[in-house]
Amino acid sequence: MCHTGGSMKFSIIVPVYKVEEHLFSCISSILALQYDDLEIILVDDGSPDNCPKICDDFAKKDNRIKVIHQKNGGLSNARNTGIKHATGDYIIFVDSDDSVDGNLSSILHSLSSKPIVDILIANYKRIFLDHFKIEGNNSLLKDNYLYEASDNIKTILLEHTNGLCPVWKNIVSRAFIIENNLFFKEGYIHEDLDWTLRVIMRLESFIYTNNWWYNYVSERPCSIMNTMGLKSINHICDISYDIVASQDFIKQSKSLQKSIKLALGLSIYSTFRYYNKLDSNKQKEALEKYKKVAMLLKYSKKIGHRAFYILSRITGIKMALKLLQALNIN
Repeated sequence: MCHTGGSMKFSIIVPVYKVEEHLFSCISSILALQYDDLEIILVDDGSPDNCPKICDDFAKKDNRIKVIHQKNGGLSNARNTGIKHATGDYIIFVDSDDSVDGNLSSILHSLSSKPIVDILIANYKRIFLDHFKIEGNNSLLKDNYLYEASDNIKTILLEHTNGLCPVWKNIVSRAFIIENNLFFKEGYIHEDLDWTLRVIMRLESFIYTNNWWYNYVSERPCSIMNTMGLKSINHICDISYDIVASQDFIKQSKSLQKSIKLALGLSIYSTFRYYNKLDSNKQKEALEKYKKVAMLLKYSKKIGHRAFYILSRITGIKMALKLLQALNIN
């Protein structure tokens, strides 16, 4: 989907919940951008701390900020609320405990001068306690190039850039989201996996840039990525099952189906590495979920994933993980 370029408006959606320690720096980094036509939507998701006041105080100082207060509905619900209130040509998602870099200003100016595409995919800065690194680089894609999303190109996205995950490394056409009903499914953690795979199946055009603009702080103990458990396993399995059973998936070519299965298999294996930390009752529940999606692991190109699939069928998940750990196979 390509339309004529010109001056573009960008809606930046920031879900807010219990992040008062980080919220000021997040919003300030957005306000520092050198781009005029911004709409900043702060969705207070029923935060019980000082976040609602911080949002309102910022809105009083800058008329580009719109604050929406709602009952707590979770990250997906807050993002969906933001989408419904957005009026920009493009939508950008920013988590309220992260920040944006000034690089985003030049990216917005560049994107504004081009025909509208479904999505712009960028790299991002991953910040650790004592260092950082730029992630998402893809040497197989041309920098700042407008692609028609063929199956071959989608395969490169899925297999060499972790797909479109995480959501916040992308700038997405609002019309593309609305026309394809690409709202976030509510009630999931790991909602980015579900959303990005549904996006890839509908994707027609995109621009890839090897630039970056998002600062992701990855080592906070409260992060979802650092709290794997039964809920995480259940949701990854449910997402995987639903994607493969969907009509969108069935319509894809065999080669693209295989790449999607590969991406799902990687996520399944990543969560089941924590299986042995569950108590026996939770392991039983996780096992039933695993049975529904285990076959997706055999599509992986990684020896460890395929070995886990085979060993888990012979010895069970618990022993399979121990064997792989003993052999130092990931």
